[in-house]
Amino acid sequence: SEHDLRLLDLYLVHATDTIERIRTVEELRQSEQLYRGIGDSIPYGIWIANSRGHNIYLSDSFCALTGLKQAEWGNSGWMRTLHPDDAEPTRLSWEECVRTGGVWEREYRVKGVDGEWHPILARGMPVRDGAGKITGWVGINLDIGNRVRTRELARRQAQMLEETHDAIFQWQFDGGMINWNRGAPRLYGFTRVDAQGRAPRELLQTRREGGVQGIKQILQREGLWNGELRHRTKDGREIVVDSRMVLWRNPDSPPIVIAANRDISDRKAAEEALRESERKLRDQAQELGQQLIAS
Repeated sequence: SEHDLRLLDLYLVHATDTIERIRTVEELRQSEQLYRGIGDSIPYGIWIANSRGHNIYLSDSFCALTGLKQAEWGNSGWMRTLHPDDAEPTRLSWEECVRTGGVWEREYRVKGVDGEWHPILARGMPVRDGAGKITGWVGINLDIGNRVRTRELARRQAQMLEETHDAIFQWQFDGGMINWNRGAPRLYGFTRVDAQGRAPRELLQTRREGGVQGIKQILQREGLWNGELRHRTKDGREIVVDSRMVLWRNPDSPPIVIAANRDISDRKAAEEALRESERKLRDQAQELGQQLIAS
């Protein structure tokens, strides 16, 4: 009957809706599994926060690192794992970001189950609806332990170079001085202000047997040069240095030269005195030989 047909149509509509809901739920479940898999494949994973900035999801990799249980990291519980020096600045930074709706990026240390402090770079982006209203936040936690160690090593090396007694300085290959360590004023007497922007050849009145023009050609061809140079200090003294130069090429900036110079004036003077002494001894021996022949 017509009534049965209408009832059947109604059942079909309900059945279709149910099938679509089941299909949608299954797709969401697969999507969530994929999302979690991607998050857990990243060292320390991903995180999700609601519009108020309270965490609603953390990857298992972060929980495994910190030993947090699922019931502990909600809201702002994850901040309890932060280093005491990082906790308050991180909290204030996050609250300010939630208030302004900007991109969040922060480095901090979290305590792992191994008792060590692990450096992490956290980055978050706001999620907005069609009207532009923030509905939540998604972010990522990156393991930057290697980067921090490399940065610390570079800092220590820079400090060592800064404090060494040798004069170490840098200048643009076709320009002036851009760096002048503490050993340079001790050797030459020129301060950083004196040296800034000036060409080393002009500042130090560089001289060398055979001229200094060939140094640039060797640097361009081989990337390094080593030899002796004569320099003039600020008070007018001439000194001899053992110099080593390296040409550093960077595709994003002009090439620079890094030079390390060590004062060998005393050694050169001693060598010259030794040669002079040997010459005098030879002259005396020759004179004594002539006297003996004459006798």
